[in-house]
Amino acid sequence: MPAWTAPRTWVAADTLTAAQLNTDVRDNTLHLYEAFGTWTAFTPTLGGTGATLGTAPNNGTLVCHYMRINKTVHARYILLGGSGTNLSSDRLTLTLPVTARDPGNYRVPVGVGHVFDSGVASYHCIAIIDHTTDTGNDRIFFAYGGTTLASVNDSTPISGFAASDTLSATITYEAA
Repeated sequence: MPAWTAPRTWVAADTLTAAQLNTDVRDNTLHLYEAFGTWTAFTPTLGGTGATLGTAPNNGTLVCHYMRINKTVHARYILLGGSGTNLSSDRLTLTLPVTARDPGNYRVPVGVGHVFDSGVASYHCIAIIDHTTDTGNDRIFFAYGGTTLASVNDSTPISGFAASDTLSATITYEAA
């Protein structure tokens, strides 16, 4: 990625050269594009009582990427279940790629998700940063259930999450 170069201050009668255009316009534009248009892979920690991706060769796959633009963070989570994956936690959590700003004692909805049970149905879910618990603000959890969202404190566990089932979510939040 080209480094950012402070554009020169132009004065009357300056002669513009190709090298100056390349430095002040082309290289700085490429720098901005690459700095703000790059998705970075990250590996969150899966949490919740009994939640596990499993162990090889039966483990699930967690593929996650994020992009930070100033204090705004966009992240995508995709979890593909393996035969050893267990998500039957009443409070499934995934850590964030960048620490979130703590707005106080609140639960902050930051995105939406989808649980696809390949043999049964699909469920909508909401991704929430919970600032009211002692887990801190470095993780999200999911409220879900049937066709309506479950209570934040009483999320129905994902039972029977199996190989080829998926959990996907996209979130946007403010960094600390």
